[in-house]
Amino acid sequence: MDLRATPPTVYVMDISYFSGKVEAYLRYQEVPYRRVEASLAPLILEVGRATGVMQVPAIRLADGRWLRESSAMLRWFEEQHGMVPVVPRDPAQAFLARLIEDYCDEWLWRPAMWWRWMPDESSRHVGERIAREVLHELPLPTRAVARAFAARQRQAWLGGDGMHRGVSDAVRDMYFEELRTLTGLLEERPFLLGGRPSLVDFGYFGPMFRHFYCDPDSGRVMRREAPLVHAWVERVWAARASALGDVPHASAPIEGAAFDRCCAASVSATCCISAATPRRAARERPLSTCPSTSARCAGCARTPSVARVATSCARTSWRCRSLRVITWSASWRPTAGWAR
Repeated sequence: MDLRATPPTVYVMDISYFSGKVEAYLRYQEVPYRRVEASLAPLILEVGRATGVMQVPAIRLADGRWLRESSAMLRWFEEQHGMVPVVPRDPAQAFLARLIEDYCDEWLWRPAMWWRWMPDESSRHVGERIAREVLHELPLPTRAVARAFAARQRQAWLGGDGMHRGVSDAVRDMYFEELRTLTGLLEERPFLLGGRPSLVDFGYFGPMFRHFYCDPDSGRVMRREAPLVHAWVERVWAARASALGDVPHASAPIEGAAFDRCCAASVSATCCISAATPRRAARERPLSTCPSTSARCAGCARTPSVARVATSCARTSWRCRSLRVITWSASWRPTAGWAR
């Protein structure tokens, strides 16, 4: 499909975690698109009716097909003619890039929700934006809609996702850990794997842009504690593939303590949250096997049941190591909410 001759229609929200991720990718690839800022009416009458879910981002192609879920969208675009690859060519590196993307999508979602809906200023600011921009068709006072929506988000996306007083500080502090991690990487290069954006950049961009960069409380923290990350967010949003010319895609391998923490955190977060919320037990989905032993969860000292994934490649500095991964079942994900 010639996407430049037949631009897709992209339904997004300016406050949406995954809308920012997808738009940054399309801007980088210089794919023209018709942008629809989704309010309640198009969510119900167009997106919901066509896909069965009132959720953005959603993409309608010129031939009538629809795309949903940001990771699936990026995979589909990567296969189209004329796209500049953002996934490392090496199979082991590609696997790890997708693992980190999944970590950013599913685990950084929690601190992103905490920093949006727990601090009073951010909660009021985003609640009022949603009331004005998304729910303005409702015949109700803006402030009343904003307060009700903020309370609903705290219940659905924080309490409903296993967060309580005992883990609230730990969820909050995940943000500080990520800022330190990214700062260490960005001291050496303009993007996370080298001279141009990769899938790892777009994965991290989701939480770092529309939530951490744009929301009042987390934005102040980023500007004060991690100016290199603040500049990187602006650099990714402004990046265009054609302007980068022959700059290598990824001059740095995915290795070291910074990326190890992404993998370890997937285990810790899954183990701790499943312990706090037994009715949402994690299901093991084996990807491959490795004869290594399991390790205790760094977050709660339990020994989780794990799917061991061995990665090795003679062309990189990676050695065969065991990445202990637990994945949630698809049915676990909450369906409430429009702006993912």
